[in-house]
Amino acid sequence: MKSFMRTTPPADSAAELDEAIRLSRAGRLKEGLKAALAVTQRLRPHGDGPMLRRALNTLAVCQAAQGRFIEAVSHCLDVYERAHDANDQLAECHALATLAASAGMILETDEGGYPVLRHCLDVAVGQGDVTLEARVRSLLCIRLGTMGQFDEAERQNHAALKLAATGGGLLTPRSLLLLNLAVLAAKRLRAAAEPDRPPLALAARARTTEAMAIAQQESNAVLAARIHYNFGDIDRIVGDAASALVQFDHALAIEENFRSPTFLSNLLMARSEVLISLSRWDDALAASLRAFHQAEQHRPARDTATAAANLASLYSRRGEPELAAQWQARADAETADFLRESRLVREKLIELWSQQSRWAAAA
Repeated sequence: MKSFMRTTPPADSAAELDEAIRLSRAGRLKEGLKAALAVTQRLRPHGDGPMLRRALNTLAVCQAAQGRFIEAVSHCLDVYERAHDANDQLAECHALATLAASAGMILETDEGGYPVLRHCLDVAVGQGDVTLEARVRSLLCIRLGTMGQFDEAERQNHAALKLAATGGGLLTPRSLLLLNLAVLAAKRLRAAAEPDRPPLALAARARTTEAMAIAQQESNAVLAARIHYNFGDIDRIVGDAASALVQFDHALAIEENFRSPTFLSNLLMARSEVLISLSRWDDALAASLRAFHQAEQHRPARDTATAAANLASLYSRRGEPELAAQWQARADAETADFLRESRLVREKLIELWSQQSRWAAAA
C-alpha cells in the first residue's frame, strides 16, 4: 500500500519561521512562540537537517523575546551541537549569537560573550549573511555599552541600522536598534561625571522619545514598556525619583499583560529602589518582596541578590533584626550562586568559541 506520509519538510517552513520572528519582534510574543514551536514540532519527524536547526534557533529567539532565557539557552546549545556535527558554520554562528544574547540577559558573560560575537561577525561578513551580521552588530552594541565602550557600541549599532534598511532587519528591526541607542545613551549618562550630565540627559531623552515614536507607530506594547523603563532610568540617574516612579508604573501597567520574567523582575527592582529613595518604606518593602519572588522564577539572577539585600536593609530599618539577618544571608547565597553560574556560562562560551579554530585550520 502506498504511503502518503510526508518525507521531506514543507517548502513553506522558512517563510513560517520568518513570520514567527516578525511576530515576536512586533510584540506579539505568544503568537510568535506558538508559530515557531509548531514548525519545530512538524520538522522533528524528518530528522536533523538545516531547516530543523533553523527552526530550533528561531524557537530560541522567540523564547528569549518572552524572557524565557533558560529555555532559549538550552535550545541554542542543541542547535550548536547539531550544526557542529554537520559542519554548518553559519548555523553554528546563529546559535552562538542567540546563546550569547540569551545568557547575557541573566548572567555576567561579557568575558566569554564578546569574542564569540566577534567571531560570528567575521563569519557573517565573510559569508555574506546580512541578517546575522545586523544581529551580531546589535548584540555587540549592547555588550560594548555594558563594557563602557560607548563610541564603538554606537558605531556597531549604526552599521546594523544600515543593514536593517537594506534587507538585514529580520532579527533586528529598526525599532529594536533605536531602543539600543536609547539604552546606550542612558548608560553613557550613568557613567558620566555629574557636571557633564545635563547635555547627556537631553540626548538620552531625545533618543528615547524617537524610540517611543516608533513603538507607538507600530502599536508595539512590549517595546513601549521597555522605553518607559528607559525614561524612568534616565529620571533616576538625574535624581528625579518621582518622575522615575511614574515611568516605571507606566511600564509595569503594560508589562503585567506580558509578564516577561526577567524584564518584570528588573522593572520591579528598579521601582523598589526608587521607592526607597522616596522614603516610602512600606511600599518599598512590598515592591522588593515582589521583585525577589519574580526573580526567583529565573534564578540564578542578579535581581534575587539585590532584592534580598534591599529586604535586609528594610527589615533592619523596621527594627526586625532576625528577618534582616535571614535576608542578608539569602543575599550572600544568591550572590555566590549568580557569580558561580556566570563563571560556568562564560567558560562554556569560551569553550565553544575555541572550537571554531578548526575552521581556520581547514581554510
